[in-house]
Amino acid sequence: MPQAPLRKVFGMLDECAPGYTSIETDHHWVIRFADCQPFRLPKGEHSRQKARTGGVHIGTIKSMCRRFAIMDCARRVLPQLR
Repeated sequence: MPQAPLRKVFGMLDECAPGYTSIETDHHWVIRFADCQPFRLPKGEHSRQKARTGGVHIGTIKSMCRRFAIMDCARRVLPQLR
């Protein structure tokens, strides 16, 4: 299944969801944006979590973008979402 690096996902959130907040837990990032329900974004493999180099499945990213209603912007920033 195709993946996108976690760094690019956070870059997409910076551009498409200004004002979002992220809270780090042991295995997930809890992302909050506007009045939407928080989304749990997995950190990826254990060895890559601290460097934010782990991959996130494209389906998970699409689900987050639909919840936050930022899909149009996200498709421009991350070509994998097309």
